[in-house]
Amino acid sequence: VIMIDAMDVMFGGCQRDIVKTFDSLGHKIVIGAEFGCWPPDGVCSKHPELFPIHNPLPNFRQHVACDFTCGRSPGYRYLNSGFIAGRAGDLARMYAKSEREDPLWLQRGRPGTPSGLNDQAVVLNAFVKYRRELNMTLDYEARLVVNMQRMLPSSFH
Repeated sequence: VIMIDAMDVMFGGCQRDIVKTFDSLGHKIVIGAEFGCWPPDGVCSKHPELFPIHNPLPNFRQHVACDFTCGRSPGYRYLNSGFIAGRAGDLARMYAKSEREDPLWLQRGRPGTPSGLNDQAVVLNAFVKYRRELNMTLDYEARLVVNMQRMLPSSFH
């Protein structure tokens, strides 16, 4: 299963087999990576070991508009829930664990329900808590998709 929100994620590997590339990463769940940590509530600073500096796109450095959410060295090191890939059962386990912690997370933002939580926060929380148990990783090297969050239009010329 591949879930893409398509707001800031681009797949450009028309000549690649995305399933083979996913399998080659050796993890059950692969989540997109981006330049900045969102939501900026301290999770990334509390767990820096989860977000090592990776910069698979060194030529893009001049095309990144980093803000307060970026690390000191731009690179794909933070989770972006705009791309999530995994087998259906593995993703169901991840979301079941998330739902146990916050039973209303899927309904937040709908009329009559509490607001304030988004899918990125839920997936980031799951990654921090269950990454080993569920064999999760980020697409640090942009092997599956390129995340365009914080990239300037000049990046694509």
